[in-house]
Formats: sequence, structure tokens, C-alpha cells
Amino acid sequence: MADPRVVSGFKPQTKDLVYSPVVNKSKGSRLWDIDGNEYIDLLNGFGSSMFGYQPDFIVKAIHQQIENGFEVGRAA
Repeated sequence: MADPRVVSGFKPQTKDLVYSPVVNKSKGSRLWDIDGNEYIDLLNGFGSSMFGYQPDFIVKAIHQQIENGFEVGRAA
């Protein structure tokens, strides 16, 4: 999940976070790294996480689809 857009144009004088955290879990607007530190995702995944991480209605829909099946390929 390395993203070079995060580091291009990086100015250490104006930013506190000078490393890329390794995310262990996420929920809503928050991320937790492998050391247990909690962060707020101010960039919102560059807009790709419009509803935040793991919104309940999407998690529910994915679980339902898994129970229904997610076959790959086609029947002969």
C-alpha cells in the first residue's frame, strides 16, 4: 500500500509525521498502526474513503454477499 503521492513535495518543516505508518486496523476516520498509535485520516484516503473505513452498511453488504457466494469463473 505504498503511495508515492504522500511523499512527493514533502516539507518536513510543515509536517509532523515524517514516516509512513504501517496500518493494523481502521474504522471510520481513524487508523491504528502496528504499535497501537491512533491517527485521524485527514486526507480521507485521497477521497476514496468517502464513507470512512469499514462503514457498517458496506461491511453488512459484503458479509451478505460472502454468505450468498462469490464464485469466480463460469459453469459449464
